[in-house]
Amino acid sequence: MTQLNQYSKKIRALEEAKEHPLNAINDFATFMGYEPNRKVISAKDFIFGYVYTLDPHDMNNPIKRIPKKHYIERLIEIWEIEKLLMVVKSRQMMATWLFVALNLWLAMFYRGQYIFFISRKEADAGLDSPLSLLSRALFIYKHLPDNMKIKHYTSRQPSMLKFIENDSVIHGVSQDSDALRQYTASSILNDEMAFQEHSRESFAALKPTIDGGGRLTCISTPNGKSNLFYELAADIQWSAKKEDSYDRP
Repeated sequence: MTQLNQYSKKIRALEEAKEHPLNAINDFATFMGYEPNRKVISAKDFIFGYVYTLDPHDMNNPIKRIPKKHYIERLIEIWEIEKLLMVVKSRQMMATWLFVALNLWLAMFYRGQYIFFISRKEADAGLDSPLSLLSRALFIYKHLPDNMKIKHYTSRQPSMLKFIENDSVIHGVSQDSDALRQYTASSILNDEMAFQEHSRESFAALKPTIDGGGRLTCISTPNGKSNLFYELAADIQWSAKKEDSYDRP
């Protein structure tokens, strides 16, 4: 009888999850040790339901949604599962906007997240231009519904978007920033990694994040074969130094 009762409880739990999927997401988050700031909107619902992007090349319709395409859905699913993700991109993919938005979702809905946006120069990672990484996150945030927004502030030195209510931070840095060695991040977005001349050294500095269970997403347009991004994307062994290496099996 005990086994039958346990089986009945599992069936009821599955039925409840089907009827109320967001409740199931929050229960799972609690089980996994995450501490949601409030009821969690799924990553897909956030991306396709609330995210607006800026396309300065489109004079007639510069503000637009991320299109609900199959490859974007798959990238979201993979990002949620894989801790180390390499994505070869093209401009039409909207990959930068997508992964900026996913990290913004993480910062807003989960407490105590420390997130790095990395680019070749800090100006490209921070708030210096409308298309720098942190500026994109702020653009998305400003176009969210008012009832979804939480208290925040921004700073240019250092380049940060900080959410006061849940102690989460998005920090824009250059490839050779000392901050990469000082903090173990929850998530890192490394943009245009194939064009970073110090990518091996910075990747070595990020190893504690990978070892500690953090998420590292590296995206780039192709730039030949003589760079770390190509080696990682092609699953080739690499070494920054003999004493500080990270070998893919």
